[in-house]
Amino acid sequence: MAEAIREAYSDLFNINKKAYELSIKEVKNKLKTLTHGKKSEKVIGLMAGTFKKLCELADWSKPREGHQEKAHTKVEEPIHEKGHVKAEGLIHEKIEIEKKIDEDKKNIELHYNIQIHLPDSRDAAVFDAIFRSLKEHLY
Repeated sequence: MAEAIREAYSDLFNINKKAYELSIKEVKNKLKTLTHGKKSEKVIGLMAGTFKKLCELADWSKPREGHQEKAHTKVEEPIHEKGHVKAEGLIHEKIEIEKKIDEDKKNIELHYNIQIHLPDSRDAAVFDAIFRSLKEHLY
């Protein structure tokens, strides 16, 4: 579960590797920054509350599964029959590919489209009630 939380809240964990240890107030402040102030206090509070509750359920004592810090150490290079080094640029190429993958992950955006099929009615009160209910439940 801890790994799933790290993935779902990757922006928060990019700011603080131990984001699960932050107080609710600190999480709210970080989320305000991450959302560029575009979310209301209520939404930020709900987001922070959800994050903290999920963190309480996760086991943070286990090391991250399959995660190894990207060590840019020199790897033993294979040699051709004639003694020339074959993989001289492979390490650099691998690092560039990893950077590209990381950049692609950061550019993911989610968009929600909500379609409302309104009833045939000339009574404005019907539409007022529908939109008032939407406002109440979507904010």
